Amino acid sequence: MRAMPVPPEPRSVTVTVTHVAVLDALHALGLIEWVRQPERRSQQLSSPDSAFYREPIEVAQFTPAGRTALDRLVRLEDAPDWSQLAGAPYR
Repeated sequence: MRAMPVPPEPRSVTVTVTHVAVLDALHALGLIEWVRQPERRSQQLSSPDSAFYREPIEVAQFTPAGRTALDRLVRLEDAPDWSQLAGAPYR
């Protein structure tokens, strides 16, 4: 007689957000928006009653304006005066 496979123990995951003020400021500027985290196929198959079920959470996603701002900052990072630009207020 073959032994039945033992299902793996569900992992306990603690999610922390340490930069809430930064995310709130980016949201207020219209650079990010909150969206529901996409579900993986394996999550779609589990029931809320399952020990492995993880409730979807909201995550930050760049808005078009946020993506443009990030692209601009990435280009500026290669500028010779980046060290002064990096310390200046964002405009």
